[in-house]
Parts: sequence; structure tokens; C-alpha cells
Amino acid sequence: MKAYKIHLIRHAMTEENLDGKYIGQTDVPASEYGLRQIKDLMDEYGGYPEVDAVVSSPLKRCIQTAKLIYPKKEPMILNGLIEYDFG
Repeated sequence: MKAYKIHLIRHAMTEENLDGKYIGQTDVPASEYGLRQIKDLMDEYGGYPEVDAVVSSPLKRCIQTAKLIYPKKEPMILNGLIEYDFG
């Protein structure tokens, strides 16, 4: 049986994250600060592991993060990965 490795990566911070707000399914983009953090981590650690596929939530912040980390991979969007709706 073939073994698989799954890497879970949280999206870049949003302005609302920086303000301490919970945003749930609200579709806000990643902040410039959050994207800069991702770039800095990539520079510091030499990037993220190579992958065969990239899967993302449909939220903007998640897609932005996936495309920044893996620019040569088109993320497969799975609605089931969206943030839980607390009402």
C-alpha cells in the first residue's frame, strides 16, 4: 500500500485576524502583512515541501496562500474545506 503525506497549511493572516476578530466564512482576502509573513518563511526555510497536488478552501485568503506557496500548481477547490459556520 502506498503511503501518502498530507501537509496542512493555515492561510495567511487577514486584517481581521490582526484586529483579533473572528471572521468565519466571511470571504476576506489575506493581508499584505500576512502574505509578507509567508514570503519571509519561504525565504528563511527555503520554501515549502514539494507536493503533487494542492487543495484549498474556496475562500480568497486560502486560495491566495496556496498560489503564493505553490505558484506552479493550480489549487483544486473543495467546498468542504471552508471554515465552519457558527451561525
